[in-house]
Amino acid sequence: MLYFESYGREMVSLIEPRDLYDSGWYSNGKKETEARIGIEVGVSDGVKKIVEAYILYRCEYWWYVDSFTGITYDYFWAYPVWFDSIRLGSSISCSTCDSEHP
Repeated sequence: MLYFESYGREMVSLIEPRDLYDSGWYSNGKKETEARIGIEVGVSDGVKKIVEAYILYRCEYWWYVDSFTGITYDYFWAYPVWFDSIRLGSSISCSTCDSEHP
């Protein structure tokens, strides 16, 4: 199991076509993600490396139209479903190792 970033985005369309609020993609935090296959990678002698993996993300789209105002609300969520094809990437320092935990 590894932790991968999940994302959200909100868009609101007002009455005028040019009046659009877009939050842009933002982080929803890291989510537990299961391995699709049994995978192990390892290093020795205290070497620290970035772990690279193929991650399948699911993107959900929800929308709502306020029948009184005509304002349209669009919501997007992208979250990791599973990962595989894991491999070791570049070396990293000890300060990086402890800074990115969920």
